[in-house]
Amino acid sequence: MTFTITRNTTASEKPPTPPINPDTGKAFPMMVQYSGGWLQCWCEDPEEAVSALIGDPAYLDETDQQARLIARVKAAMRLSVVVQAEQIHDAQCDKRWDRLTEPEKAMLFQVRITQPKGLHEDLFGHPCWTADVPLVVVSTGYEPWVEQPLPLGGSNRVWVIDPLTPEDMLGSLADLGVIRLFQRDVDV
Repeated sequence: MTFTITRNTTASEKPPTPPINPDTGKAFPMMVQYSGGWLQCWCEDPEEAVSALIGDPAYLDETDQQARLIARVKAAMRLSVVVQAEQIHDAQCDKRWDRLTEPEKAMLFQVRITQPKGLHEDLFGHPCWTADVPLVVVSTGYEPWVEQPLPLGGSNRVWVIDPLTPEDMLGSLADLGVIRLFQRDVDV
């Protein structure tokens, strides 16, 4: 497996022409733009894109699918902290932060080794997040993997990073705007 990473000189610069894969002699069919648009990973498949995003070349050498899943979960947890911090900063800048209760603020700052606990409950007893700042969670911290239901709140309140498969991870990161995903003749 081979992938190539290119870097823009400015964040608004268009990505370069797709480089040629030296293994196939053809242009890479997939490109993932990340780091605020500064970096592009040109690759053949989602596994290569995930390897570039998590910054672990050994990920591709790992043949055990469980070990790859663990690497994706750890990366998703790290990304959730970064994305949550960005949401907190945005809320502080536009004064939404001032409307949060102290328990809501504390939950947004909880260490993400374990998933947030102490959410509000709706009329049916399901945990929900109602604050005006999105709560970023990792799907594998909830049912069916552990006995804790995923918080409700809609896409504008609860942002989910799903590392279950490489395709799920890339799709959820693209949905959150963390990456931009481009692919020719193939669906992710």
